[in-house]
Amino acid sequence: MATVHPNYIKSSNIIILSILVGLLNLAFSQTPLNTPQSIGAFLTTILFLAAIAFLVRKGLSWMKYVLLVLSIIGVAGLVMIILKKPVFNGVLVVNIVQTLLQLWALIILFTIPKSAGAVAGKNK
Repeated sequence: MATVHPNYIKSSNIIILSILVGLLNLAFSQTPLNTPQSIGAFLTTILFLAAIAFLVRKGLSWMKYVLLVLSIIGVAGLVMIILKKPVFNGVLVVNIVQTLLQLWALIILFTIPKSAGAVAGKNK
């Protein structure tokens, strides 16, 4: 069985940490999960990030590009929210922390050598 580069595991763990930090939004949210749409959006986001963490942990090198695109969109959206509503409430702080964690995971993914994918066990 091929082993993956340790940075895939680190990055996956950081993405999982960002999911856990995101759960704090439930405590700070002004609008709790009281509609099917809000519950669906919340669960979809968690499952989507969990799927990304799972695929990163598997050592799929192309996931760094998926995470890069999502990070660009996320940072742009976060900047727009901050510019539109410069009040720093708990939800915004949690979103900033989540974004920083996901950027950290992305940086770790881009530091993996190109030869170290899911076949890193061959490069002992």
